[in-house]
Amino acid sequence: MAATLRRAFYIAIGLLLVTVGLLTMFVPIPVPLVALTPLVAGCMILSANSRTARRWIQRARHRSAVLSRAFEHFARRIPHGWARILHRTRPDAIARHGKMAAREQPKP
Repeated sequence: MAATLRRAFYIAIGLLLVTVGLLTMFVPIPVPLVALTPLVAGCMILSANSRTARRWIQRARHRSAVLSRAFEHFARRIPHGWARILHRTRPDAIARHGKMAAREQPKP
């Protein structure tokens, strides 16, 4: 019971940070990385506690090269343990799956 509540709490905090990050992206604040920091922190918390959220983040990174580069840029500047959590959202698995599916299709 306590583990379920803790996980729900972490997911709620992660969603709150992602929301704050998305909202501050469009506010003209002159401080750099104001929007990126809560967005990436929220994604890290969500990916550590939810497999579904980790897959959503992988798909978003697969679709947006800018987002993926921003995550990698951020991962190089944080402690190794946190960077490992962030690296679990790399879109490499989606690309591999696409390549395998392309190989399985019969050629005319």
